[in-house]
Amino acid sequence: MDLKRVFHIAVSGPESSGKSTLCAQLSSLTDWPWVAEAARYHPIALTRSGQGSFDEIGQIWSQQIRWNQAAERFASRHGALGVFTDTWSLVPEVWTLHAHGEERIDTQSWHTNVDAYVLCAPTLPWTPDPLRSIPDSAERWELFWEYYRRMEATGVPFLVYSTSEHAELTALNPAIKKGTPEACLSTLSKWMGNLPASI
Repeated sequence: MDLKRVFHIAVSGPESSGKSTLCAQLSSLTDWPWVAEAARYHPIALTRSGQGSFDEIGQIWSQQIRWNQAAERFASRHGALGVFTDTWSLVPEVWTLHAHGEERIDTQSWHTNVDAYVLCAPTLPWTPDPLRSIPDSAERWELFWEYYRRMEATGVPFLVYSTSEHAELTALNPAIKKGTPEACLSTLSKWMGNLPASI
C-alpha cells in the first residue's frame, strides 16, 4: 500500500510555553494526530529534570523520530492530511546547547522535514513538573530567541504563538504573531494550500 505524504507541523519553544496544549487544540480542530514530546515519557529526562548527557539527548531524539514517523504513517493510512508534533529537531539542539554548551549536528538533516513551525512564546506562568528546570522568565526568553533565530535559518515558514501580548514580542512582524489556535490554522491553511476547509 502506497502511503500519501502528509503535512508535518512542528510546535516548538521553551518549556512551560503551552506547546502540548496547543498541539491538542490544533489536533482537535483538524482531526490530525499529534505526537507528544518523547522526553516527557523518557526515564532519562524524567529522572534528571531534563538534564541528560549529550548522548542521552540524542537517544531521546531518536525516539522522537520513531514516534513521528509512526504518526505520519497512521495519518496517511487513515486519511488525515497531516501531523502536529510537540517538538522537533530544533529542540534537542537548543536543549543540548543550553545544558552542555555544545552544538549537535545529528539533528540538522531534519530541519526541512517539516512544512511549517509554530514557535510558542513563554508568556504563560511557569508551572513545575519533573521535566522542567528553568523557572527564570528571562532565561526562557533567551531560549525563545534562540529558537526564533534557528527557525529563521531553516528557511521553513513559521508563526509565533502567544495567548497574550508581551514587550518581547512587540518588534515582531504582526503577520506572524497569532493568539489563538484558530488564527494559527488560518495562516497554516494558506501556506499549505489544502488544509481542511472548515478552518
